[in-house]
Amino acid sequence: MKMLKDRQRLIDTYQNDELLFQRKQQNTLIMSAFKTVQNSEEVTESDHL
Repeated sequence: MKMLKDRQRLIDTYQNDELLFQRKQQNTLIMSAFKTVQNSEEVTESDHL
């Protein structure tokens, strides 16, 4: 029985790590997209000058 519990704990930990990792990746994607938008806006502004 104890072995099963330990194994379940390992699986839970692994899944939590996976979720954290996915969230980090999403945040990174969002941030890079945001920076891209900012950069393109700066370019458009300088084009108007």
